[in-house]
Amino acid sequence: MSGWLFTDGGVDGGVDGGVDGGVDGGVDGGVSGGARLTHSFLGRADGQDRAAMGEASVLNGAAFPDGAFAPALRAQAILAEFLATPGWIAASTLPRRPDIDDNVKGWIGDLLQKIPQRQERFSEIHAQARNFTGLFAATVMARGKPATQQLIAIGLAVGHTVGMYWKLKHNSPRPAQFYPGLLPVVPTPPHPSYPSNHALQSYLIANLLGRIYGNDNNVTRMKVLRPLAFRIAENREIAGVHFRKDSDAGRDIADAIAPLLADMQAVKDLIATAKTELGPVVDLGEPPHPSWGEKFKAGNKAPAIGQGGGGQGPGVIET
Repeated sequence: MSGWLFTDGGVDGGVDGGVDGGVDGGVDGGVSGGARLTHSFLGRADGQDRAAMGEASVLNGAAFPDGAFAPALRAQAILAEFLATPGWIAASTLPRRPDIDDNVKGWIGDLLQKIPQRQERFSEIHAQARNFTGLFAATVMARGKPATQQLIAIGLAVGHTVGMYWKLKHNSPRPAQFYPGLLPVVPTPPHPSYPSNHALQSYLIANLLGRIYGNDNNVTRMKVLRPLAFRIAENREIAGVHFRKDSDAGRDIADAIAPLLADMQAVKDLIATAKTELGPVVDLGEPPHPSWGEKFKAGNKAPAIGQGGGGQGPGVIET
């Protein structure tokens, strides 16, 4: 994988997926198999271990452990509560994307300029078309941190539903509908283009994780989270399935609804717990910059759209 930010994420995603699938399959198979045992299990043992069905004690007072609640499923409950929050529609309202005017030629031109980047980012683009949350999980080392994992799942679920709400409202065509010659390198998704859900979900996850660190851009991981979201969104443009306008809209919606989401008590509790999962850290400052890393320094601006580049990301890393 060519992107320096994503090697560990790709490996971790593959390993985690394989391990989780194997463990889940083994456990589910074992449990379902055990569920078919008959009363003879308790009636045929020899000696003091012999017992009849009904002699084992009934236990009471237990609660389902938080860490055992699958993050993606628990996120659905948070999503339902968020959708009942007054003001989320008003907060995320966007102007209609101006498809039918001269700007479309400029947007197509921007995507054509990005085509040479497809070869370098090909593996990223295809991996992120299937799953991109592993990149955030790797950045904050979410393995073994249930609250942190839950925040990622909430950003994914809420961002998905809010994005689909506005996609239905605007019903904007995909880039290939304007210019089939773009030949996207991934299948065009079966839903409208505006806003970009990859952008919305990524920026929302970055915002939630950032609150573990106080949303302070001077904290080391905060210097990576938003640029990571920008990279994921930009890859969808390079792939040919989104305009930059779609990505910007996804970012703007995420930034608008994040405070409402973070103000929910359940999310506040998760952020507080995630802070304890993080543990004490000390910022030692930047390491010596390698010669190839000069362009990643803070404050280095990318060329504007139409001037040979893909625009400047909202973070401190030009990608």
